[in-house]
Amino acid sequence: MMTDEEQDEHNQLPDVEEYKAGIGHREGKGPARKFISSTANNDPEGHRMDPDGIVLAEESSPPDQRHELYDSTSNRRPDKTNFGHMEVEQRRDPDLVAEKRKSVFWKVWTVSVVLIIVIIVTIVLVLPDDEKLDFYHWIHGDTEAYIAVRDYVTNLAQLSEPDVFGNKTSPQYLAAQWIAHGDGMHLSVPESRDRVFEQRYALVVFYFSLGGPGWTSQLNFLSGAHVCAWFEESPSTEIYGNDVLYGVHKCTTRDDEMYPHSMSLRKWKISVGRFRLLVEASHNGLVGTIPNEISVLEGIEYLNLESNEGLTGSSLPKGLSELTSLTHLQLRKCSLYGKIPTWIGQMTDLRYLSLGSNDFSGFVPHLESLVALEFLGLDDNTLSGNIQLFQPLSGLKSLYLDHNYLSGTISEDLWLSWPNLKELSISDCVLTGRLPSTFFSGLNNLEVIDLHHNEMDGPLPDEVDFNTNLQYLGLHENTFSGTVPQALSNFKSLKHLDLSTNRFTSTLPHSLGQLTALEYLSAGKNEEFLPQEMPSFLMSLPTLRCLSLDRNNLTGNIPSWIDVLSNLEVLDLRKSKETFPPDPSPSVRSILRLLFSSQ
Repeated sequence: MMTDEEQDEHNQLPDVEEYKAGIGHREGKGPARKFISSTANNDPEGHRMDPDGIVLAEESSPPDQRHELYDSTSNRRPDKTNFGHMEVEQRRDPDLVAEKRKSVFWKVWTVSVVLIIVIIVTIVLVLPDDEKLDFYHWIHGDTEAYIAVRDYVTNLAQLSEPDVFGNKTSPQYLAAQWIAHGDGMHLSVPESRDRVFEQRYALVVFYFSLGGPGWTSQLNFLSGAHVCAWFEESPSTEIYGNDVLYGVHKCTTRDDEMYPHSMSLRKWKISVGRFRLLVEASHNGLVGTIPNEISVLEGIEYLNLESNEGLTGSSLPKGLSELTSLTHLQLRKCSLYGKIPTWIGQMTDLRYLSLGSNDFSGFVPHLESLVALEFLGLDDNTLSGNIQLFQPLSGLKSLYLDHNYLSGTISEDLWLSWPNLKELSISDCVLTGRLPSTFFSGLNNLEVIDLHHNEMDGPLPDEVDFNTNLQYLGLHENTFSGTVPQALSNFKSLKHLDLSTNRFTSTLPHSLGQLTALEYLSAGKNEEFLPQEMPSFLMSLPTLRCLSLDRNNLTGNIPSWIDVLSNLEVLDLRKSKETFPPDPSPSVRSILRLLFSSQ
């Protein structure tokens, strides 16, 4: 396991989330630090150096802004002497002081006038009309129309509990008042069960339960149109092509009536006939809990409320269990907590279940009935259970379980039970044992494997099939031992390889030079590697952008062929015996100005 210091150092390097996001700057990591060692005590070009002789140099941000960099030479303070002298001279010259005060007055006056104009324009153009200024103008107390709506939803349809209407601010009370007095459709209260009426009421309750008046986009909710028109769309873009629909959309027609088929309160691109899950915009500001009245939307297949951190609640509302047609449920990055209910394992039509980045705890419920599931995201919670729970899910293509307390061993039977798997992340758990012998040969569809920060051990399997799909392999922060397999070179499309913080012996195999697509290579903190100079196979990796070989018993000088690595941005050779040549090449000097280091 790594110390806190080592963990901080490793956090500066890209991880699987950055890879999947297109290697973007990860929120919360702060300024990037880049590293290179030096044995010199003084830098002739005037760069700052730390006590260990590590050059602290500056760079401009690379084109992809992958790291947030700073310029250490820009932290100079003003010359206090000159500044003070200027103030003294100003005080001595009354005309200069008067002129300065006059200038300040006119600047303040100008800014004030501009602000007044902006406020007037805002009032005229932005503020809503009189009806919207009094948002709740349609609340008229216990009128006959309101009582009719209330009695329908409590007695005939039994959608809401009667006692909630005693609270004049409850979502149910507001919904009944709006349908009775504010709805532009002017629906009559049915004498028998009416699905259209009930779904309209349920969606209005949904709106008020989740703070609808404060949503970033109102999504045409509470308009006088049919609920299937309660959506908004944004213009097409060069990136996504089609228009973006969000809100209630893709309604289906049944018995000459339209019923909601899909609801997304976050912008997603869709194409005719199917959904394409590509995020278009950030959260919509939902605040509150999902009401049980949502159960009346039994025909809905797609529900996406993710990235609304104000959406809270203990577990999942029972009403969701009634949505038997649901195929996509996306509640990632909300503020849900408690246990995942057992009924989630009975929603057999689910193909996409995303509950990651919440605060769910307890044991993972049995999911063996979810045979149609293709995507499962339970990451970033505090869930417990054995990894064998997921063996029956043979249709999985993406499995994200990282940052939980899941335990067990990846057995051969478990591994081969996911033949369609493309993305696997079970990092930051408590997995133990060895990898099965078929780990690198059984699943050729895999694109991402991330098992870092577990307690796995033993040698890596030697048998590696030729594979052109795998792009990310993260096995760092375990206790794997033995030699690094030469056959890893069969991963011809590999871009990210992290073997750091293990107990590998010998040296890195020269066959890794065949990984010509590699952009990130980290094998640092394998202190049982034999002493060697910087491996010459690295010159065969022209696309390499990040290289970390710290604490690897490296010796000798930085080789002259380092010039070949023209795309190199990060070089980490801390705690090694590498030294700079007396007269480094211009390319090495340019790399130095890209690097940062700290102890």
